[in-house]
Amino acid sequence: MSRTDYPKEMAKPLLPLREAMEQTGDHTAVQALTDLISKAEMKHLTIAFCGHFSAGKSSLINSLCGKRVLPSSPVPTSANVVSIRNGKPRALIYTTPNVSADNGAGTLEVSPEELEAYCKNGGAYSSIEVWDDIPLLKDDAVLLDTPGVDSTDRGHSLATHSALHLADVVFYVMDYNHVQSETNLSFAKSLSDWGKPLFLIVNQIDKHRERELSFDQYTEGVEAIFAAWEVRYDGLLFTSSATSSIATTSGMCFRNSLDI
Repeated sequence: MSRTDYPKEMAKPLLPLREAMEQTGDHTAVQALTDLISKAEMKHLTIAFCGHFSAGKSSLINSLCGKRVLPSSPVPTSANVVSIRNGKPRALIYTTPNVSADNGAGTLEVSPEELEAYCKNGGAYSSIEVWDDIPLLKDDAVLLDTPGVDSTDRGHSLATHSALHLADVVFYVMDYNHVQSETNLSFAKSLSDWGKPLFLIVNQIDKHRERELSFDQYTEGVEAIFAAWEVRYDGLLFTSSATSSIATTSGMCFRNSLDI
């Protein structure tokens, strides 16, 4: 995958559309269009990770970054989209009105070391931005860690979908034991129908027991069920954050697939 090369002119057709949405009072559409305009102007390659809670998204992202950038446990926020960029280490936490001292939405700047403490303390944060020394991302790539798609919190679901509209490519992370669940397959199908480059990651394969089923049989079953659901993807990987093992059915290396 190559870096995006958007001409700035791409943003121009969106401007009158945003004005029309402002007149109708559709604030959600206005924000989405504003994000897209900003993206076209900044020319960032946006790589989104989504999946189930505890499927190992954060651990995979940390592995990809070559360091522990994100807390290993889920960030307990109301809409916890976390964006990660290369740069001087720091974190910005965007608070909702109930958290800010003046009872209005605000921004807290903390060090990466302090980020986990804020997360453990809870609170309603609308989003988080993190910068760290991550050469892989260079100056124009962004990683997005989105909330669990199986969350019962409607805010989490809305946050995930609102973040995915910015993605140039999507990595969907699944727990080994939940690949063939209807919820998982339905969401994978919706991502496939969206038409964006899609890579499926079956994580935690260290749970596999060869004596019960050969790994080849397991992978064949996974491929078959995705085919039955007409899920089209650009790559299928089987990984384990616990053992650092990676298997793939498409001859693709996890890091090389990004090509950033």
